[in-house]
Amino acid sequence: MRTRIIATITIALLPLCALGQEGWEVEWSGFFSSYYDSDEESFTLGPVELDFFAELHPRFLVNGAFVGEYDVAENSADVGVGTAWLDIFFQDYVDDPADRPVVANSGLALGLFDVPFGIDYLLYADPDRWNISTPITADCMFDGGWTDVGAMLYTSLWITELRVYGVNGYTSTRPAAGASLDILPTEWAMLGGSYAMSSYEEGDGEWTRAGGHLKVALYGAELSGEYVMGTDAEVPVVPTEPMTQLDHAGYYGQLNFDFTEYVFPFYVGGRYGLWQPDFDFNGDGQTGNDDITRITGYAGVRIIDPVTFKAEYQTNDWEMVEGGGAPPPYLDQEEEGFGFPEEVLWAGVVVSF
Repeated sequence: MRTRIIATITIALLPLCALGQEGWEVEWSGFFSSYYDSDEESFTLGPVELDFFAELHPRFLVNGAFVGEYDVAENSADVGVGTAWLDIFFQDYVDDPADRPVVANSGLALGLFDVPFGIDYLLYADPDRWNISTPITADCMFDGGWTDVGAMLYTSLWITELRVYGVNGYTSTRPAAGASLDILPTEWAMLGGSYAMSSYEEGDGEWTRAGGHLKVALYGAELSGEYVMGTDAEVPVVPTEPMTQLDHAGYYGQLNFDFTEYVFPFYVGGRYGLWQPDFDFNGDGQTGNDDITRITGYAGVRIIDPVTFKAEYQTNDWEMVEGGGAPPPYLDQEEEGFGFPEEVLWAGVVVSF
């Protein structure tokens, strides 16, 4: 654990060291968000993020973010390192796909980064997401998102982008390895697949994720979606007993309409998602009735370029037994009555700087 912390902090401090080096320039940006939550009946402050970027050399780049989170109930704040990694390019970076050679933009990333699985990992930051909430697949299969310490190789091969990585893995698993492949046949379409695997520190259980994704953006409309399958294991109470395999799958489809080029900076959209566990999730002693269906509708207005007002209405349909069920064993949550609100409204603002 100590080695991981030191490695992360060392990379995070590189931009501060760059301040004192001649020719090194650190670029800073960031955002914060604030919303009203109808389920909590209170206002909440989203993550406050300060991003940094420094070019140490044309082939050595430092990226990262410091994140502060405020707990309204506890009236306390927590600040930490959100991401911090070093990019080492094996060849000169070429931004325009038309000018790229067959093999282009190859490199190595070292540090703490958002693990490239599917397409939602590109939308963890509030300004990058059309709506406010994460998809049902992220909530139930990645504990809201996957950021980890490790190494990643990446390259562009003609119309494809490939990433291969090894990271620490979740708290109860051994190190994880995985890969993602994106195919970009045109500038407005992308499809691909992802796979990740690990095993548990106790017993012989396996941890796997496999999925496919699609995104099409044309004339102000954007259609995207993911399908993810997963295998987890529950550590038995008695160590000599075998681990229980937990299979589950989920998907979502999302459609946005952006009217910025036609009317004014305004957009609307919706998302439908479903999570299907093949185990007793709601605590009623049965399987087959544990699915969660999530429907989301949202809209946003960009008052000025860095300021966006957002509103989202979400419903979650699932069968919850009296007293509440336990969360899936592989999620880092322990509260009783774990679940999602039947309906919730969020409304607020995202400010980028």
